[in-house]
Amino acid sequence: MRAQRSPTPRPATGAKPPGPRPAPSPAFRKVYQNRLKELGKVTFDRIEVEPFAVKRFGTTFGLIVSAPENNDDIWWVTAEPGDYMAFSAPWDSGEHDT
Repeated sequence: MRAQRSPTPRPATGAKPPGPRPAPSPAFRKVYQNRLKELGKVTFDRIEVEPFAVKRFGTTFGLIVSAPENNDDIWWVTAEPGDYMAFSAPWDSGEHDT
């Protein structure tokens, strides 16, 4: 279970909430394909990242490690600021918590 944190107030953006998205439109696909062609040869592959933290303007930015607080808790890595995305084992699953 993820450790509870006090919510961070976020400004209203009008953005859609996370969740399933509709299939991209044909116009989007065309622009996407054209941009890829502009790049030349493109290879899609896995990426590797590691935790880091940078403090600027009184705010910590980075992928922050949170150790288990009790026996029922697990390790988490959160994208900060805002705690808007969190990762846990298995680390290579591609899954995340929002």
